[in-house]
Amino acid sequence: MTVSRSSAPVDAPLVGRDPELDRIDQTVRSIAEGTRFLVIRGEAGIGKTRLWAEAVDRHRRAGHRCLVTRCSEEESRGPLVGLAELFGDTDAGAGVLAPDIDRFERGRAVLATLRRLCRESPVVVAIDDVNWLDPVSAPALRSALRRLDAEPVLVLATERSDASTPPDDRTLPADRRDEIFLGPLPLDATRVVATSVVDVIPRPTVARIHALSGGNPLYAAELARHAHRFGDSLETSLPATLAGALTNRLSAVSDEVLDVVHVVAALGPSSAGLIARAVPGDAPALIARAVESGLLTVGEDLLVRVSHPLLASSALAALDPEQRRMLHGRLAGAVLDPDARARHVALSCVEPDRAAAAELQEAATRAARRGAVAVAADLAWHSVRVTPPDDVEARIRRVFAAIAHRAAAGEKATALIEGDRLVAMLPPGPIRAEAIALRVGIDFDGGDEYLAQALVEAGDDEPLRGRILELRGWLDVVHRAELEKGMDQASEALAIATRLGDVTLEMLAAGTVAAAGLLLGRPRDDLMDRALELARRAETGAGQRLGRGPVSTYGRHCLWCGRLDEARTILVDLHRASVEAGLEFSRPYRILDLAALEIASGNLAAAAELADEGVEAAADAGNAQAVAWLGYPVGIVQSHLGDAPRARDAANLLRARAAQQDGRSRLVMAHHVLGVLALASGAPSVALTALAPALRMMREIGVRLPSVVPVLPDAIEAVALAGDRGLAGQLSAELDELASDMHQPWIDAAAIRGRGMAALVGRADAAGPLADAARRFDELGYRVDAARTLLQLGRALRRSGRRNAAADTLADARRRFAGMGAEPWVMQADAELERVAPGRERAELTPTEARIATMVAAGLRNREIAAQLYVSVATVEAHLTRMYRKLGVRSRTELATVAVQPS
Repeated sequence: MTVSRSSAPVDAPLVGRDPELDRIDQTVRSIAEGTRFLVIRGEAGIGKTRLWAEAVDRHRRAGHRCLVTRCSEEESRGPLVGLAELFGDTDAGAGVLAPDIDRFERGRAVLATLRRLCRESPVVVAIDDVNWLDPVSAPALRSALRRLDAEPVLVLATERSDASTPPDDRTLPADRRDEIFLGPLPLDATRVVATSVVDVIPRPTVARIHALSGGNPLYAAELARHAHRFGDSLETSLPATLAGALTNRLSAVSDEVLDVVHVVAALGPSSAGLIARAVPGDAPALIARAVESGLLTVGEDLLVRVSHPLLASSALAALDPEQRRMLHGRLAGAVLDPDARARHVALSCVEPDRAAAAELQEAATRAARRGAVAVAADLAWHSVRVTPPDDVEARIRRVFAAIAHRAAAGEKATALIEGDRLVAMLPPGPIRAEAIALRVGIDFDGGDEYLAQALVEAGDDEPLRGRILELRGWLDVVHRAELEKGMDQASEALAIATRLGDVTLEMLAAGTVAAAGLLLGRPRDDLMDRALELARRAETGAGQRLGRGPVSTYGRHCLWCGRLDEARTILVDLHRASVEAGLEFSRPYRILDLAALEIASGNLAAAAELADEGVEAAADAGNAQAVAWLGYPVGIVQSHLGDAPRARDAANLLRARAAQQDGRSRLVMAHHVLGVLALASGAPSVALTALAPALRMMREIGVRLPSVVPVLPDAIEAVALAGDRGLAGQLSAELDELASDMHQPWIDAAAIRGRGMAALVGRADAAGPLADAARRFDELGYRVDAARTLLQLGRALRRSGRRNAAADTLADARRRFAGMGAEPWVMQADAELERVAPGRERAELTPTEARIATMVAAGLRNREIAAQLYVSVATVEAHLTRMYRKLGVRSRTELATVAVQPS
């Protein structure tokens, strides 16, 4: 039999967690050593909040200042809830809780407040259920927390998940977090949990509770409570799920008490005064009864909460749709905050209501301005839903806004469906032209035809014509590789913007004209400066939210032209902004830029991870165009790393995309990937075959910026190594001319390198220009280019008879390639070293040599090994010669014997 004790809170006691508590104590002792992030993860009901609360209590007892927020699903769409709880009583800077400021300014205010507080004492930022932190607080905290380093701050969070679920990094930097993963309790700990609910419980019943609950303490407590209540065997009367147990718990109280629980579950943590405005009758008495039943708790902040998030979810799930609507209607009349009210209005309004639609539209605008794009999309669609049918113009404008918000939040497929539906329902004319332009901004497939029709339908609406012309120009320059046409259209849009004083249009058009001018070799620095100035002053518009804007163009310009540090600052900030603002549409493009940046910097492993992350983000957003764009960095980095199948797959993806829509721009990239792959594999003639069509297309397009897709510099290398002296000189002269016109550091270094390669094939002095180019690339920070140039310098020194200098240079190149993980280039450096200084490096086998030894031991012939490694047979033979000398063996049989030894 079981003997019950009086009602207890839903939370189970903290038992069976000694190792986890030891880690908590360690954070108490070490908080002065610098900022740390500790996340307690586990399934629902496993005891995360209980351990988190104990950790907060221990830090408080140590004299640390604890800023605490308990998040909930119901609050996750509300405004500033988390920041208000964390900083409400801290004399925070004005920007922390200001209702309508830029997310960056809010993040700076949070950072300043944290730094001020931790000068007084160590600070704990404690966030329960960080997954549900509201979309305004999350990016502001992320922006501030990532800048903390030596400050005595512990960020302590709980996160509902299982072991296979990736962490939510909206708020906490993924690369700086430690984790405590809570697994199931042991049997003895389950007994302690059960006896916290009932005084007497037989051991077999405890064992059955442990088996049914899977060691989940919350479920175990509820099973024990129900075992007493029904007095039947566990097999016949106890709920088979935790949700069922909680539902039974709720059914045991009166309707009046349950109504209070519903109100608090829907509101989130609330004051007794707010609850009283929403609850008929004696609210304080009803709250007290709910607290006595263990369903509600009152915290030190005097806010009333449901005692466990799962209990809140169960309470609301039990309501039918009409009951929920009526509940939210009551709450809309009770809350005072306009954004909280908007949420309840949206959930309570089912009939057309002009005032409600306007209120929701305003709330959506505020949410977008704060960076809560997903919330803005939801509110905007609710605004559309309740707009009266006869208010046609307002309805259409609200649909425009809702589609833009939806696309910016990464729901591209939904946004396209709605966009196409809108275009189909509208009659020809300026409004439909605007809808067409919005649709093309989301998905540019078929954009030429769409925008041509939109321009016709725009008629005499000059502002609209300007926007359409700018979009056509951007499409032609960035995606269609029709630079002159795009520049003309963007210039026309710029003239309209200047005449009308439309600064947003001027910013976009000036940026597009400047981008076209740069690619055509006719830079317009004045227009780029103007576009950047306007971007700094402008509110983020739909174009920027959907990935367009002059700042990203300028960041790429810096990357292409040799200003790597400036490019890093710009592109990292843009990526961070897209993450913090929830701009899932633009995030893959920002990741693409970062991947290109890391390739240039020689951080190839980081570049590969970024490229894969970008592909995943684009796929999640249903953005096939972005997936194709990312094929270029994927192909280039995998060529350098030696994964030939993945590089070829990326090239095939680019080719397929070119055949569908994008035309020559993607085709140029596909050929360049294959050219770099062949060069890395030591096959210059194959590289030349791949690069020649791309070089021809670049000339046809009119691109005179050789760094945007560096086909010309790589073609010079391929031609020189293939031994074509005349063509090498011709291409080098072409690059020299471009460099003299552009006056950009990377292009200058590439031109000098080109002269060195032409001299190498002509048996002239190549060492001087190649050494100069390597030094320049080094100074600029382009590590892959510097190492590749050193490899060619080593070859030049060997051919000129300076064998010692050649060996030193080749060893330097090899060390650099190995540090980057560029295995194909390591193999080339090894082969050159073997020619100039046989046996110079007697050490352990390199990873590639070890692979070759294993293949030899498996009986593979040189040609088969070359095929598997995607290198030439001569390269394999050079490796084998070097390996024989390293290991002191004289035959394949002896090598195979050594290869299978454990050491």
